[in-house]
Amino acid sequence: MDPLSIMASVIGLMAATAKVSKSLTWLTKNLRDAPALANSALLEVEATRAALASLQRFLVRLVEGPTTMRRAAFIQLDQLIAILTDAVLTVSDLERLVGSVPTDDDSALEAITFTTFLARTKMVWKTDEISAAVGKLQQHKASLSLLLNIVQW
Repeated sequence: MDPLSIMASVIGLMAATAKVSKSLTWLTKNLRDAPALANSALLEVEATRAALASLQRFLVRLVEGPTTMRRAAFIQLDQLIAILTDAVLTVSDLERLVGSVPTDDDSALEAITFTTFLARTKMVWKTDEISAAVGKLQQHKASLSLLLNIVQW
């Protein structure tokens, strides 16, 4: 897999984390006494997105010169692909569990109130699954950060 394919995967994953972040931000702002899990999930999704942005910057610099290429040799390509693949699956699970934010079409008060009720109910029912997904996301972020630290030394 070439750097451009990996970069496309990173960009797609960043878009998915942005969507989950938007949903979690809506939940934390619109649910009175939002579950602490929603706040911690939001922080973890944002931190993962920051790690992905760093990876993207590294991949852009990869084509700049031999110094970056020598550093890139420390990264096992199959490990990076495995991390990104698992991260995509985890973010997809989190997106499914959290749901989506109401659209402008849902502007009626009843629709928003019902959506808020459903969101709170979903967060309570799916606490264990959401916690597990957040834990996996932490592991993926840590792996990405470790790879980036290796090449930056």
